[in-house]
Amino acid sequence: MRGLNAVEIVSDYRGDTYRGVYTTRLKGFIYVLHCFQKKSKAGIKTPKRDLELIWKAARRSRTALQSRRREEGVNEHAQKDTG
Repeated sequence: MRGLNAVEIVSDYRGDTYRGVYTTRLKGFIYVLHCFQKKSKAGIKTPKRDLELIWKAARRSRTALQSRRREEGVNEHAQKDTG
């Protein structure tokens, strides 16, 4: 996936092709960005609609990680204040 630090897993099952796109860029976490059945029999390109969903999920995962880190930072400070 160009421009996205992600791993794509492709699997064939009973004549159909399935893809899963995972990111490993976000430290300590693996986010599943999108899984889908490849329907086109011609070409290996990922359909535009699926690419849009993958990018949207990548943005959401980054936002979730940032929120999680902020939350953990608040919890660490609270523990130090009470300890």
